[in-house]
Amino acid sequence: MKKNNLLLVLFISTISINYSQTSFSISEAIDFSVNNNVNVKNALLGMESASQKVKETTGMGLPQVSASGQFQNFLDIPITVAPANAFNPAADPDELVELQFGTEYNTTGTLSVNQLLFSGSYIVGLQTSKTFKAVSEYQKDKSIIETKEMVMKAYYGVLIAAKTVESLKEISTTSERIYNETNAFYKEGLIEEENVIQLSLNVLNSKNALNNAERQLQNAKSVLKLQMGYDLSKDITLTSEFESVVSSLGAEASAVESDISQNIDFMLLNKQLELSKLNVKYEQSEYLPTLSAFFNLGR
Repeated sequence: MKKNNLLLVLFISTISINYSQTSFSISEAIDFSVNNNVNVKNALLGMESASQKVKETTGMGLPQVSASGQFQNFLDIPITVAPANAFNPAADPDELVELQFGTEYNTTGTLSVNQLLFSGSYIVGLQTSKTFKAVSEYQKDKSIIETKEMVMKAYYGVLIAAKTVESLKEISTTSERIYNETNAFYKEGLIEEENVIQLSLNVLNSKNALNNAERQLQNAKSVLKLQMGYDLSKDITLTSEFESVVSSLGAEASAVESDISQNIDFMLLNKQLELSKLNVKYEQSEYLPTLSAFFNLGR
């Protein structure tokens, strides 16, 4: 019991650590997404459902045993009447005698055993359930791969948006400084007013561009949090450098599987093709006879 309590405390502590984390490197963001992305969770549930379906289908071919029992207490044993002369020839023909049949207590029990000996549809159904389980495993792997790719791209998008904000901040600061200096010259009568107006427009445009870039940055962070399965209401900080993320994206793009038979999409399509063939085989097996045996015992 103490061991179970310790495991529960450790499990709760792990959850708290995961959801209290606000700073992520690219690898930490990917690991977090594998455990929390909605699509990955659904794929895992689908795989578990397929696994249980295999067990359910297998169980249909195992002996089916059922037992039942009944207990009766007759408060008043039923009474029937019969002509007395049926038992005593000397009795009056109109005389009747009362007869009680049965016992005060009655108990019955039955045992039934059924065993499927041969069924073409059962055999094909078992093959289909196992193939479907393999499909669900491939779908889980594909979901994890796609989630990792989307998190990497979203992470890169946040870094790009952050760099854009930094650049526009510098441009906005420089534009405002030039405007202030030029405006000072204008007040001294050294330059024309049109130059000051043009620079003021440049300052306004740079500020608008900066505000738009900051909104884009927040949108990019929301996309990243959505792909990670992170709480959208919480802030997130990225710790990986821009250059390292670009390098990892390049390495990911160059790591193309030369053997197409090992490609997850190719393997998934093959399994789905196998499912389609099994479906045809199942329809054909419906015309085969089914053989089963049963045993009943009652007392």
